[in-house]
Amino acid sequence: MKKLITAALSIALCLEVVVPTVMLAAPNALEASVSQLSQEKQNFIFLEGKPGDAHLVYTYESNGDTYKVEERANKDFTEVDSTIYVKNAEGEFVKHATQNAIIDTQNSLFQVTTNENGVTETETQNFGVDPTDLSTIPNIPMRPDRGDLITPFDSYMGGAVSAWYYGSWVDGSSKIERYTVTAVTALLIGLATAANPSAAVATSVIGTMALTIVQDQIPLVYYKRRYAEKKSLVATTVIVGSKWDTIFYSNSARTNELDRTTATKFLSGYVAD
Repeated sequence: MKKLITAALSIALCLEVVVPTVMLAAPNALEASVSQLSQEKQNFIFLEGKPGDAHLVYTYESNGDTYKVEERANKDFTEVDSTIYVKNAEGEFVKHATQNAIIDTQNSLFQVTTNENGVTETETQNFGVDPTDLSTIPNIPMRPDRGDLITPFDSYMGGAVSAWYYGSWVDGSSKIERYTVTAVTALLIGLATAANPSAAVATSVIGTMALTIVQDQIPLVYYKRRYAEKKSLVATTVIVGSKWDTIFYSNSARTNELDRTTATKFLSGYVAD
């Protein structure tokens, strides 16, 4: 009986030693699995290009390590390929992760695939039904802005055109954490142009905003956007110009403004005053 009690106590003591070890290992494992790309980034140095360019090479520091990123985007920023390197103990940059960002304009999707240390993760965000798409919202109220009451002498195919007529402001938000500078730039361009790659927008402004978002670790970007159009006064059903005004914020209350953009698209044959 004494031997049985001794054995039971021995087992209990073993369990007391083993169980805490397992419990302590779990947080460490979780900590190790947290993406290095989500850590704070600082001291950005751009070696090639500047934020908003389709090709970038830059370095930054994070959690005591130095990283180098090489990025290439296509002409309309609907696809971005990024390679992230980390400097090892020998002072050499070795590949740490890759990231591919794609804007699917047909389905209003933003998809980012990240491979970090052999672990692949894909995130997909839906732009949702775009309130600026008049074909999906019939009878949307359109009215001129105070600043556009006087029609300039613009023309389309030699005929007069209307002033800008605006829809209502519509709020939205998008996750933006862990993405590279050019991937964030691509997402902001998608939001600013309502995912219309043929719309023209100042990428330098968006690139600067993207760098601020990455440096400040802003996890969500909030925005409000409105659509405007001008029509031919001769063929009154023809929309000769489309415009998207977007204001970006870093908080849900939309009080901390990051910047604002205007994206435009005109029919061939439109001539501005």
